[in-house]
Amino acid sequence: MDYITSSIIIIDVILMIGTFVLFILQKKFKIKQKAIDNVWELVKYVTMALVGYQFGKGL
Repeated sequence: MDYITSSIIIIDVILMIGTFVLFILQKKFKIKQKAIDNVWELVKYVTMALVGYQFGKGL
């Protein structure tokens, strides 16, 4: 596993944990659902970037 792959995975995990924390704190701090959706979109894009990078490296 190279440097770029490992850093993308670390970013992905941090964003997933952040989404989970936001979800837990949503009722307490009245966080809008849209904010959580935006963070989750970031997780999806980072994951797609990782998959695309791995696929491109394999070609």
